[in-house]
Amino acid sequence: MFGSGPTAISEKEFPHDVVIAGNPAKILREIRQKDVDHWQWGKQLYMDLAKKYLQIGMHRVG
Repeated sequence: MFGSGPTAISEKEFPHDVVIAGNPAKILREIRQKDVDHWQWGKQLYMDLAKKYLQIGMHRVG
């Protein structure tokens, strides 16, 4: 997970279960279950809003 404004060096590899941010990019911490839960909640919120707006007559884009 990349944080705000990281600049990663193309040759550098990072583990998949960490938060990365900064310039140059560095590992801040491991991803927690709380992070995953929050991202899933946010994703579901946007999906529900899209469904709601389509039901009230907003036109689909794309």
